[in-house]
Amino acid sequence: MRPKPQRNGTPISSEFRKGARDTGTFRDTRFTTLSQFYLIGQTIVAEFNYRSDSTKRIDREWFEGYIWRYAPQELLRQSHEGTRVLFPRDALAWYQALPNKSAEVLSFSIFARVEDNGSGGTFLRLLGAQIRPDKDGIREIVW
Repeated sequence: MRPKPQRNGTPISSEFRKGARDTGTFRDTRFTTLSQFYLIGQTIVAEFNYRSDSTKRIDREWFEGYIWRYAPQELLRQSHEGTRVLFPRDALAWYQALPNKSAEVLSFSIFARVEDNGSGGTFLRLLGAQIRPDKDGIREIVW
């Protein structure tokens, strides 16, 4: 089963656009492609099409992988850009359910924080796939 940009609620793109920005909860969050990583320390919504085949365990709680995006206006599906991602153990099943080079062009969005990798590059720390209100009604990013 393929993951969808929603689980138990509204897809993140429409939920984000409808309410999160208005309430100020995620006021500085931007929708971005994978190549706009001058935003170190900021939360973004990264849009991508597939993941790499391999997943590597970093430590007890974190895993590493790569997400990729096809060239947006080209007829031939060619990898356009990609980036290294870290995701928590709670998101492992979600990540592994993502397609790796499917016959269809699928698009996914994920909340992520842009972080410095310590050698002049960046990576994305995946935060969640949807926005949901907590018990106090405050919206939070969750898996």
